Amino acid sequence: MTNREKYITKRNEYDMMKTIEKNLPPDMCVIEVISGEHPDPKHGLCWYGGWDEKCDDCIQKFLNEQYSEG
Repeated sequence: MTNREKYITKRNEYDMMKTIEKNLPPDMCVIEVISGEHPDPKHGLCWYGGWDEKCDDCIQKFLNEQYSEG
């Protein structure tokens, strides 16, 4: 097994994002790191509204949301 397989292609996306989140400073959003996009400014630091440190909820919403350009 290659590192690519172990850490990326054969890994659950949610688990990968949780690992990244655990290694980020508390004022950084894992969704912003993964997507390269900033959350809506009206939501502050949290992608889905209100910084309440419930990253599990945000990650699940992000992964299950339909992608739309612009």
